[in-house]
Amino acid sequence: IYATDVFGHAILNGSTEMCIDRRRFSIRGIDECWQRGHIAARFVEVDTLEQVRWTYFLTGSSP
Repeated sequence: IYATDVFGHAILNGSTEMCIDRRRFSIRGIDECWQRGHIAARFVEVDTLEQVRWTYFLTGSSP
């Protein structure tokens, strides 16, 4: 899972890094993101236990 706030800042701190396109969200591999013009984004890995449907809720925290 990868999520950003309205300013484009990542709001989840994952451990799985993948390259994403700057204009349209699509995964573009895992190697040399910056050199290829992509963003290196850190995804949170979720084990869905092979479920076809699942939900992950994001909750806000107060400062």
